[in-house]
Amino acid sequence: MDVLNNVFLAAMVTIVGAQVFFRYVLNSPIGWSEEVGRATLVWITFFGSFAAFSDDKHMRISLLYNKFSESRKRLVRIYGNIAVMVLNIFVVVYGFKFAFSFTSFRSAYLEIPMSLIYSILPVSAILWTVSIAINTYVILYGSWNRKEKV
Repeated sequence: MDVLNNVFLAAMVTIVGAQVFFRYVLNSPIGWSEEVGRATLVWITFFGSFAAFSDDKHMRISLLYNKFSESRKRLVRIYGNIAVMVLNIFVVVYGFKFAFSFTSFRSAYLEIPMSLIYSILPVSAILWTVSIAINTYVILYGSWNRKEKV
């Protein structure tokens, strides 16, 4: 995921940098750059959030959590994961409804279907749900490979 985010970030910086150069130096703005820059920012945000969670670097409030015993921490993580998975199911369902409601809309310059741009919402929720399910399995059984159960 980090590679994908870095590609999106490099593309966005290059496109926005070119837009600034063309607009203010050459006095000839690039019409499509704002659309692509905005879309890549949205995708970076959702993929970045997923990547941070997958690497266990997502923001959390740990003041109380750190005072728990290991068995209580395990329970809190399991219940927290279940709560987030339930929330993600709603995000997947309503995210697809939201994205598909824009099927007939196209971006102004490139005429990209807006549903493609908004599809990152349910896609990222699916990725999160799969990652959380694997994380929960590892918490419960100690390893993804059941033969190495700890």
